[in-house]
Amino acid sequence: METKLNSTLNNTNKRILHIIPHSHTDEGWLSTTEEFFTGDDPDSIYVGSVKDILDSVIYEMQQSKNRTFTYAEIKYFKVWWDMQNNKTKDAVREMIKDGRLDLVSGGWSAPDEATVQYDSILDNLHIGQYFLQKEFSLHPIVSW
Repeated sequence: METKLNSTLNNTNKRILHIIPHSHTDEGWLSTTEEFFTGDDPDSIYVGSVKDILDSVIYEMQQSKNRTFTYAEIKYFKVWWDMQNNKTKDAVREMIKDGRLDLVSGGWSAPDEATVQYDSILDNLHIGQYFLQKEFSLHPIVSW
């Protein structure tokens, strides 16, 4: 059975593809939180670092105003943020204000979906969203 794209906005045979660059950096998944951030775990199967991801994303976004990024893990973002100079912080604030850098959910980290507890979810969201509100006056409207 063939499915047909039906849209009042697109009455052509063209398909519309939305690509949403985003993060997925679980704290302590394959390494300790610090090793995952820096990439300094020689025994990990994960090659890379969250710091490098954020450095390269922000650099590339500064090169083109057409680029966007969605980031969810506020703990790693705060560790990275605290390492930045005022020039980079000002550029990031502008990206957030313009909606190009979307800090979603506001959770300090992604909650464990298998053994989650109500109070730990609330604490997780409170810590992350407190940082976003304090630093950027940002209040996520959807969290998970």
